[in-house]
Amino acid sequence: MELLLRKPHGKAEQLKYMEHPGRRLGKPHGSYVIDLADLRKVVVLCPLCNSKFDWKRHRFRKEKEFPYVVSKCDACKTTDSYCSMYIAEESYKKVRSTAEDRRAEAKAFWKNRLRRQ
Repeated sequence: MELLLRKPHGKAEQLKYMEHPGRRLGKPHGSYVIDLADLRKVVVLCPLCNSKFDWKRHRFRKEKEFPYVVSKCDACKTTDSYCSMYIAEESYKKVRSTAEDRRAEAKAFWKNRLRRQ
């Protein structure tokens, strides 16, 4: 007779349980990536799968400040250190800021600061 007891899990195990399993094995690569794009999720692709995703057609932006992401490819499930990350245009301003945006914010900050003096 065995007793079933709860085992305490570490942080690494909890993070692994929270990770999305990815596409099902019988499903084609492209359809899962397009489903992610339709849901406006972040899409991460390895160099081999990059050319298969038309990011402009789906209104995504390729992250350029951090050109490489160490992650698991959403299409082929391989872990690669040179993956590219694509973010939906609508949520890009909420998630990331470009160098031009930061310059404009700094310029406005100093302009307001000089007015107060």
